[in-house]
Amino acid sequence: MQHLSEKYALGPHDVTSVLENYPPSDTNAMLSKALTALQAVVVIGALTVEKFVALPPEIREKKMLIVMGALFIGNTMKNSLMSTGAFEVWFDEEVVWSKLATGQMPRSEVGLVGALEAVLAKHA
Repeated sequence: MQHLSEKYALGPHDVTSVLENYPPSDTNAMLSKALTALQAVVVIGALTVEKFVALPPEIREKKMLIVMGALFIGNTMKNSLMSTGAFEVWFDEEVVWSKLATGQMPRSEVGLVGALEAVLAKHA
């Protein structure tokens, strides 16, 4: 099988790869920021609540566990909100493959190369 760059006479400067995170929806970004604020309230509250309220010894002993749990669970939820699962391949403003549109990754490298060849053939 001939390499695509040889088949379509592509030089090293003709192809550019851009790797970046696909932006999440505005709603998910807003929820993630709200969750960050909620985490801050929980952490600050857990660390300062003893100044205002007498806590039972069981809770006082587990204060750091509560803080760590809030941070861990909050960060897990924020990562889930910000993850889009996108795998998008474009060539000259034309979609070669879109996981967001198809709902699946290419089955093999051959499938992705075939899709790319179809787009390249249009531009040749």
